[in-house]
Amino acid sequence: MRLGIWSALCVVVFSAIAIGGAQTSSSSTALCDGIAAQIRGNPEIASGSKDDLLALLSKGAHPYVELGSRSDRLVGGDDIIKRIRETLNPSDELVRALGGFFENVGDVSSLPDSDLHMVETFGGSAGCESFLFFRSTKGAQSQLLPNLPLKGVRDGDNLICGGYGDDGHLARILGTDVFLESISQGTNNNYEFRVLPIEGMQWGPACRVEADFRTEYHVAEVFVQNDGPVTEAALIDVAPQIVEQHDAAKDPRSFSFGPAVPQAEKENVQTMMDLVAKSLRSQPDGVVVPAFGREKDLTPMQATLPSLRPGDNYPLVLGGRTYLMTVGHTGIGSRVSGDSAAILYVLKDGQLEPVGTAIVSQSRGGLESVRVTASR
Repeated sequence: MRLGIWSALCVVVFSAIAIGGAQTSSSSTALCDGIAAQIRGNPEIASGSKDDLLALLSKGAHPYVELGSRSDRLVGGDDIIKRIRETLNPSDELVRALGGFFENVGDVSSLPDSDLHMVETFGGSAGCESFLFFRSTKGAQSQLLPNLPLKGVRDGDNLICGGYGDDGHLARILGTDVFLESISQGTNNNYEFRVLPIEGMQWGPACRVEADFRTEYHVAEVFVQNDGPVTEAALIDVAPQIVEQHDAAKDPRSFSFGPAVPQAEKENVQTMMDLVAKSLRSQPDGVVVPAFGREKDLTPMQATLPSLRPGDNYPLVLGGRTYLMTVGHTGIGSRVSGDSAAILYVLKDGQLEPVGTAIVSQSRGGLESVRVTASR
């Protein structure tokens, strides 16, 4: 049975607790090999369950991945530092590290029957996280562990931000205490786990699991201009195929869909392309998704196409009429959603006029591949 975080911390003080069950594998990828086997062998995961992948690996009375329990989220670090001082006899080095660690909010994670603890803070619009680790045993001062090993040589490579689908966890796998980083891509259904075992007061060799699932596309919302030239049914019929093929294009500039543009329409298409390029320059924060009076039906992450370029616009011949089509992932600022918007425009009185929008969402299909590699 898991204890509440502060109860667990207090138990550590009065009990002689050792890692004991930790296993040291001769293979640097053994823990990741085990996760990969679980992914392949779990019918619920392999068939494309809509549940979070880590949630599936960590559920049940005896999960393969046991996640640490977390304290209630606390504002600022003074309260956490006070409680650690009162219960865990921190070393001077640990006190100094904690004092300069908190900027916004944080919590503490612990594992049952372990002297290992993780302090986490998070802040900013992207929910970027920082981590600090320490051990505490009876009759000795709690000792600070080294920082997490770097993942790459650039600062941005080492960010772990919940807003971008990246999160860090204190966990146990086959009796080994680890830091587990879970990474999900907002624009596809590929998932990664980076596993760093903690061996005594040092980090062990890291490994990485990459699992790719088939992506399935479906229309979540459709909006059309009243008495306009395009119908809801027409958009529902083609939008998933448009977005799927656009996502799959290695070079979006080479993407095309449907019949060729009639010769008589080519001049109008070029005029619309010139107009949309000019419009993009005047909208540095992204293109607002038209919903024709139903904007409340859009989520905040669906309401804008934040990073369009002139090359993301294409002619589309649909139902015998030629449109200009804008296709891209929706989002807010640098945060990109798994949803895409396909917006259709016509040329009216020398200006672009939106006439239809389809919001296309993704869901996870069946497992396609799993790879395990050594990691930084």
